Amino acid sequence: GQWTVEGNVCCALANAAWNDDVLERLAQKDEILCGLVRLLEEGGDWAAGHAARALGNLACSAEGCARVCALGKLRAAAVGALADLVSSPVYSERTRGRAVHAVANLCGEYDLCREFMAAPDLVLALTSRNRSPPPGMSSEEDGEMLALVLLRLAQVRVGTLTWRKPRRI
Repeated sequence: GQWTVEGNVCCALANAAWNDDVLERLAQKDEILCGLVRLLEEGGDWAAGHAARALGNLACSAEGCARVCALGKLRAAAVGALADLVSSPVYSERTRGRAVHAVANLCGEYDLCREFMAAPDLVLALTSRNRSPPPGMSSEEDGEMLALVLLRLAQVRVGTLTWRKPRRI
């Protein structure tokens, strides 16, 4: 269906963002970011998961993160949609893990991190994932990204966010 095709497009974007030259060009396209946010909000499991992965990879560049910050109302929609993906049991563990990775990369930017801190249920969902990892949590890297998100959120809470080390998903 429609979400499968759009999920495949997001998968291709996420894979393309592994190339630094392509990453910079993709990050300059607001239309791409807007489409990813729409899929985070409205897409099925496959499409939303790959949209989160693509957005997280685009946030690996400082320009990509800055573009997400400049999205205005869409920025709030992206934060809310990613928070929902992480905390909602409706989505597969793989999709939720991709959302955690995206949040980790986006939390490297102070203002975005503050918005994620204010997202209802996000910190609780992340903390509970950290205490008892779900059966489908796929790798040690997922655990590291989860710990990184919690660390960044704690740093922003006390005003000490001093570094940014994003990873591609």
